[in-house]
Amino acid sequence: MGRTRASSFNHQSIRRQQSDLVLPIRRPSYDSHARTQHKPSTTYLSVQTNITHQTGASSVEDSGSEDENSLYQSLLNQYGFIKSSQWITEDDFNQFESNYAPTVKRRLLKWRHLIVENGNRLPPRSSKVKRYIRKGIPAEYRGQAWLYYSGADRMMEANKGLYVDLVQKAEEMGADNENMDIIERDLHRTFPENDRFRPDSSCPAPEDKIRVPIIKSLRRLLLAFSLYAPSIGYCQSLNYIAGMLLLFMNEEEAFWVFVKTITKILPPNVYDVTMEGANIDQNVLMILIYERFPHIWNKISGGKSFWECEEDGTGMPTCSLVTSHWFLTLFINILPVESVLRVWDCLF
Repeated sequence: MGRTRASSFNHQSIRRQQSDLVLPIRRPSYDSHARTQHKPSTTYLSVQTNITHQTGASSVEDSGSEDENSLYQSLLNQYGFIKSSQWITEDDFNQFESNYAPTVKRRLLKWRHLIVENGNRLPPRSSKVKRYIRKGIPAEYRGQAWLYYSGADRMMEANKGLYVDLVQKAEEMGADNENMDIIERDLHRTFPENDRFRPDSSCPAPEDKIRVPIIKSLRRLLLAFSLYAPSIGYCQSLNYIAGMLLLFMNEEEAFWVFVKTITKILPPNVYDVTMEGANIDQNVLMILIYERFPHIWNKISGGKSFWECEEDGTGMPTCSLVTSHWFLTLFINILPVESVLRVWDCLF
């Protein structure tokens, strides 16, 4: 897995100046019917309408386009991801969603009542809040809950203007930022199946993906982070974590939750050059399997105990080469999306 280090940069020395940069403030819609849909641009629509009008088929073409768009939207879950995968069919997903809906509704009502009781604000940590979080944060509160319970909102408040300054500095550096090339390569690999990460249907060329608003936000966030934390710079898989955060909060909020997660919540050195933290995670997972699931351990270890693997120099079972990806992406593309979000609820 590729690693790079950022060029040296002291973010505390940036001069606080007004910037012409305007950061997009974006809130996700969790109503699949209200979601912004991929429609052809105005120019494209006018050309197509003129052509079809000449053939007397405008209404047919418009109806066909609406039907196709409606069909496409029906294939997506509320977060913009395709429902079906190699492990689950669309019908299975719809059945799960139908069974899960009453639970989601019940939890939403409880969270609303909890917030009203606290003066229309998220309540501070408590055993009750902990129990609510473990049962799942409702989608409409998830972004702000992550921001608040991670402590990223306090970090953002204490560093007003820093994100804008970092973005401006990254833009001025351009290709002098040694992380830029690998970040650019990873942008188009980030959630290619997600509705918000796809180019407009009138711009199907791959290079048009970099002009998608959320991709622009992702680029700025990752470049800014490479300057904020030069000991990490950029590591492949960080694009997925940042991309997921951008689905739930605006760009600056996502940056500070990202910073808090990578530098404070996760073990040290997970994403730096040594990746020592990731290796520790692997050892913890392996010893848990050894202690809790001995029948699985015996199949993956060749009959050796955990301590024998440690002592004889052969290292952990080869499956750890696969499981390392679990921790680097925080289970994105490993667990179903809803399960990933439930894990992240507990993380913050």
